[in-house]
Amino acid sequence: MRPQLKVKKIMFAVILIFAVMILSSCGIRQKTGKEIDFLDLNVGGQGLVMKLLKNAPPPEVWEDTNFKVAMEVRNLGVTDVNDATIAVSSCKAVSFSDLAGTHHAATINNIEIKGVSRFQPGGGFWIGDLTLHADKRDDECLIQTELCYTYETNADPDVCVDPDPYNIKENKVCKAENIDLKEQGAPVVVSRVEPSAIVSDNKMNVQYKIFVKNVGDGQITKNTAVLWDICGSDKFTYDDLEVVKVTAQLHDVDLKCGADSNEGEIIMTDKNELNYVVCTGELETPNSEYVTPLNINLKYGYVVTKYNVIKVKER
Repeated sequence: MRPQLKVKKIMFAVILIFAVMILSSCGIRQKTGKEIDFLDLNVGGQGLVMKLLKNAPPPEVWEDTNFKVAMEVRNLGVTDVNDATIAVSSCKAVSFSDLAGTHHAATINNIEIKGVSRFQPGGGFWIGDLTLHADKRDDECLIQTELCYTYETNADPDVCVDPDPYNIKENKVCKAENIDLKEQGAPVVVSRVEPSAIVSDNKMNVQYKIFVKNVGDGQITKNTAVLWDICGSDKFTYDDLEVVKVTAQLHDVDLKCGADSNEGEIIMTDKNELNYVVCTGELETPNSEYVTPLNINLKYGYVVTKYNVIKVKER
């Protein structure tokens, strides 16, 4: 009897181990699902974040010597970047050993950095440097480092499509109400959506007032602007600045955003209550209210600038 009892105990232990392994694997699969990608990672209100490395540039250099400007860039948002440009410009006492492009600045172009994902939850990063030459004495030489890149923001709040906008019906599945959104994984975010609708016969005209906000520490540019005309250069025009392109889709219906003259572009101002675009569309009037995602996409460029003042000492 004792050998049989021992065998039964071993079999029970083996079955228990397999059961634990199966349950654990199910838990792992749940954690790598699509829902976590978009709901948990698309947060934070940041895109590319740049910091200058310690003593690069140094606070003091001797004239007629080279020195480095080194930087680390991390992508803390969810959009992959493949076109970033870094440009370093300076006072007249400093010249450039590394030259690229056509402007009087040392530049690095076409930098690629992956965004946050479930496989890389901390986002991708890049480290590089540029060499400058101290030509002559200057007690307060300004070094300017600019990071320029294009980016996208995606937000998909659930909205209520309600054929009874005046709430005559009771016990509804949902009601069309204003929505305040948490910050997405980008420096420019959709902050608020205000819905409205007009129902006539079998047609329903929906309207969404979409508010946009710059929550990063940089300046917005047009997503179609030439980055190397902005980074380290003064050849850009003011029409290239503070422009966000907005598109929206309700379920499978493309909405018309803005007037024909601006094609969904928002000219950003210092007043958040003015930074919005109105997107409209026509639907078949449903028999009852229902909830569906409103897919909103923002396209723009972004510029982050860091400043250092160094002293060029005379020999």
